[in-house]
Amino acid sequence: MPLSPSGLRAGAAPHRGDGGSALYCPGRFYLRRRRLALEQLLSLPQPPTAVFCHSDVMALGALSYAKRRGLNVPKDLSIIGFDNISLSEFCDPPLTTVAQPRYDIGREAMLLLLDQLNGQTVSSGSRLLDCELIVRGSTQALT
Repeated sequence: MPLSPSGLRAGAAPHRGDGGSALYCPGRFYLRRRRLALEQLLSLPQPPTAVFCHSDVMALGALSYAKRRGLNVPKDLSIIGFDNISLSEFCDPPLTTVAQPRYDIGREAMLLLLDQLNGQTVSSGSRLLDCELIVRGSTQALT
């Protein structure tokens, strides 16, 4: 099941120390849009203390922009990505990310394809697979 803006807000709300709500800033994967999304969030009267990005590439763009604005990551802003691409562990600070089970994704896709090729009906929709949070230096605990 894909994450919706309301689902993201609902999931994050119990973890905020100030009782506030989570924010959602949709964007495309273009570099300019990533910068504008973070710029929009950081210009709020009460800017976020953490940002969860849809991909590690977006998170690396957010990290770069935050540092150019003079923010200390993670003291001023925690940043989390999603992918666990190889670059994520070599940036400064190393990126906290959610590792996708790439092998399992490929295996499931191949099994679905084989089922279709063998004439079986394959239902559309999402398949839920386990993932792993890789904690690195771009995040800090709530205080």
